[in-house]
Amino acid sequence: MLACRDDEFYRAVVINYLVEVCIKAADIDDARALFRHQEIRSLREGIVARYPELVRPRVSEIMPSGQSPRFPRVVAARARTPLRLLS
Repeated sequence: MLACRDDEFYRAVVINYLVEVCIKAADIDDARALFRHQEIRSLREGIVARYPELVRPRVSEIMPSGQSPRFPRVVAARARTPLRLLS
């Protein structure tokens, strides 16, 4: 029974290590996939504290398909206020 707990702990530590490697390699999707398998609560909380983007929704999950999260260039250009010369 004790060996089983050790195995679970070592598995959780390896998952945290691999999540960090993925984050440093800018591979958020793989990091999220690995993070979902983290079962030890304290290790899970620690990784979320360091990398909160793992639990935030992606822009593609929030925005309807086909829409861009950025404003079109024309709208942004019109929104600028013209500069006034100081006298």
